[in-house]
Amino acid sequence: MHTFAQFISLPSLDSAIDFFPLTVSPETLLSDVIALMKNHEPQARCVLIVENLQIVGWFTEHDALHLLFSDVNLQTAKVSEVMRTSIPTLKYSEIPCVVFILSFLRQYNLFCVPLIGEQGQLLGLCTYESICQALQQAQDIISSPSYGCMFASNEDITQQKRTTETLPESEEQFRKLANELPILMWISDVNGLNTFVNQSSVEFTGRPFEELLGEGWLEGIHPEDKQHCVDTYLPAFKNHQRFDYIYRFLRADGEYRSLSNIGVPRFESDGSFVGYIGCCIDITERVEAEFALQEVQAELETRVEERTRAVKQMNRQLIFEMTDRVYAEEQLRQSQQMLQLIMDNIPQGIFWKNTASVYLGCNRIFAKMFGLERAENVVGKTDYDFVVNEEEADFYSESDLKVMQTDTPEYHIIFSRIQKDGKQVWLQASKIPLHDHEGNVMGVLGTFEDITERKQAEESLQLRDRAIAASSNGIIIADVTMPDSPIIYANSALEQITGYSVEEVIGKNYSFLHGYDINQPGMTELHDAIAQGKSCTVVLRNYRKDGTLFWNQVSISPVYDNHGQFTHYISIQSDITERKQAEVALLVSQERLQYLLSSSPGVIYSSKIESDYSITFMSANVIATLGYEAHKFTADSRFWASHIHPEDLHQVFVALSKLLEQGHNSHEYRFLHKNGTYRWMYDQAKLVRNDAGEPLEIVGYWLDITERKQLEEELKASLYKEKELNELKSRFVSMTSHEFRTPLSTILSSSELLEHYRHKWTEEKQLSHLHRIQTSVKRMTEMLNNVLVIGKVEAGKLDFKPMPFDLVEYCHYLVEELQLNVNNQHAINFSSQSDSMPCCMDEKLLGHILGNLLSNAIKYSPTGTTVRFSLTFENALAVFRIQDQGIGIPPADLPHLFESFHRATNVGNIQGTGLGLAIVKNCVETHHGEITVKSEIGLGTLFTVTLPLNNYIPSEASHDQNFSH
Repeated sequence: MHTFAQFISLPSLDSAIDFFPLTVSPETLLSDVIALMKNHEPQARCVLIVENLQIVGWFTEHDALHLLFSDVNLQTAKVSEVMRTSIPTLKYSEIPCVVFILSFLRQYNLFCVPLIGEQGQLLGLCTYESICQALQQAQDIISSPSYGCMFASNEDITQQKRTTETLPESEEQFRKLANELPILMWISDVNGLNTFVNQSSVEFTGRPFEELLGEGWLEGIHPEDKQHCVDTYLPAFKNHQRFDYIYRFLRADGEYRSLSNIGVPRFESDGSFVGYIGCCIDITERVEAEFALQEVQAELETRVEERTRAVKQMNRQLIFEMTDRVYAEEQLRQSQQMLQLIMDNIPQGIFWKNTASVYLGCNRIFAKMFGLERAENVVGKTDYDFVVNEEEADFYSESDLKVMQTDTPEYHIIFSRIQKDGKQVWLQASKIPLHDHEGNVMGVLGTFEDITERKQAEESLQLRDRAIAASSNGIIIADVTMPDSPIIYANSALEQITGYSVEEVIGKNYSFLHGYDINQPGMTELHDAIAQGKSCTVVLRNYRKDGTLFWNQVSISPVYDNHGQFTHYISIQSDITERKQAEVALLVSQERLQYLLSSSPGVIYSSKIESDYSITFMSANVIATLGYEAHKFTADSRFWASHIHPEDLHQVFVALSKLLEQGHNSHEYRFLHKNGTYRWMYDQAKLVRNDAGEPLEIVGYWLDITERKQLEEELKASLYKEKELNELKSRFVSMTSHEFRTPLSTILSSSELLEHYRHKWTEEKQLSHLHRIQTSVKRMTEMLNNVLVIGKVEAGKLDFKPMPFDLVEYCHYLVEELQLNVNNQHAINFSSQSDSMPCCMDEKLLGHILGNLLSNAIKYSPTGTTVRFSLTFENALAVFRIQDQGIGIPPADLPHLFESFHRATNVGNIQGTGLGLAIVKNCVETHHGEITVKSEIGLGTLFTVTLPLNNYIPSEASHDQNFSH
């Protein structure tokens, strides 16, 4: 492995670039492009299409190969019509080294990549071949005697030691580079035996690493190429010369691939020969492309010769066909073809077998019946090769054996079989024994005929006869070709309807059932239809044998013979007496129902039970309730659902879906009135079922309950307001009892101490207790002020009196006042965009806003931290930002932050009423401003308040009106 260190020097980038690649313009003809690629030295694998120094496409040898088998005219088509425009490129300035190009080619499975400049202009082309040549050039330099002498002249023990130390690292770099190369790389020793192959060689050949070392690689060379390889390799090896040759190599998967093998001799620094280093490149596609090009050229060159040869061949054929032997063979062939043609056109399947029931032949019909592509495919097969089950094959074999053993034909054998697709077919077969010239049985000849349709027709006729006989309707058939069109057929149902027996009906004209009641509108229509040979349906009053009346629905249909002549008519008789009676009763019921519907305050409807619940009936009084005419609901299946309030639609359909289980339900929802308003409707529905319990439809009752809902909402609002007031009272009492207790206790304890011990204390200690009393009084005053303010807010009596003043000066004053109260425990850093800014605001409400936010920032921040307070101006707006470094606000508390009495869950023992931010929110909204908050737990909170600089000064009347709004 010590020799690996000789090859770690990589070639320069420029040496691996072809700065003069093959290029053409977009207008170049395809034929010229292919010729350029073939004649280029070395043969080019691709052509770059360039216009104005920019690459617009490329054309590879694979593209050329595909075009040879397409309809593209190579002589007239331009390369721009077939070139590939998706071109992967690399910028020359962004390439660090040759290894980068190798990784790019391998990552995207490319054999080359164009290199471009900063302006996109073409600089050159880099391929595996150009990189390998650069590597070989570098190796030639390394292997030259002068190179070795250069190392030899620098005999420094320090350098040798450094080289020895870096040798493993150099070898590892060489291995990594060699394994990254997508080409097949090898190294041999002085005996010509491989001592190293890279990973690409192992992956390409599919052979283990060990099999490719030594002489193992020779086993994969194609037998036809092995001698050529030896003849090229041995002289070069003997003379220590560079060699290259092409051979086919057998991979482990059984595929031969064409390889271009290039070897370069290796020398030590002293000039001694140590072996070869080389690489193999897979050029299979290029070889195939060259071969295809050669075939196309050869085909073009030999067309004239083929035409001449074809004429000569035709002449020779004519001469040969004039001989008697050819004539006899042609006659025999024609005779066989005619026999086969006759057999193929017989509308039955024909087959013949030997005595072992092995098929000797069949016609086309038989082959098709048994799923064969050609009749010849049946030869040598048995019935067991065609059938789904063995029982069927046994049946065929036993039948063949019976015919041959008894020497007696079998005719009209009817049986069914199951085809491979699972379909049942009916077949009729006939079999006769075959005899040789001596009269001995030599096989069996049979025919098959598919009678499935005939069998189905017979069964259909039998079923029809049974259906007619079993029908509950009376059916008669009359012959119109005979005088008076007598009845020639009647079923038993007619006897049950009329009381006349079938024998009494046969031979009579149908009109005998009318009796003397001949003045009926339907009779004229019936006679005209029979005269014209048309179908018709009429309702007649007929009379039974006992003289009773029955209503008869008569439907007639003409029957024509094969010549299109009207010969018979079929008449179906239905006794609809009960239906006629029901219609009368229904008419009376409908009149009663219509009266009830028109006089009812509610709306009656019915609907389908399908998913859209479309309306099938709507009472006319719906127009008085909702303004729509009844037909609007029934004409459009989506009318009802589309007018339900969108917020109620889901719960309405959920309730209806439960109707199938419950049988009835009631619900309330809003429905769009024609005047554009929504009305509250009370809907009571019931599921109607038939005698079998199957659902038929939904019937329901609709009532407008808008006024009732309004009263309910007003009552709910009153109850909610009362409840809210009670809760506020409870929370106020709880807050005051808790928050007032601490300052009151402080005042009481300090006053008692002053009362009993002031004469013993110093003046400083007395002042300390007095300050505690004053602080507690201020705290109670602040809480009472907040309660009074929030009370005014809740009562809608918060005064808003904007007045002009200097906003910056006001903020300075507010900060100084707060800074005095905190006793330098917190610093308030105030900054303003301007030194002065006039404004028109309510100074008192602004004090509530900024005072509460700054007090909270101080209260919830650790001692010694700074509160940042900034004032900026944007588009006639004042923007206040107050940033603290306090405990932060949990995300779950942010939605409720501005509610009265709400305090965050992480405040712990920090005192507060929960009213400050509620007051801030209302004061900001009174100024027509906005407030936002951003907070992170443990990092602090930022409040941003945006207020108009100039609020108008309202009069008393306008102030009241504005506030109420």
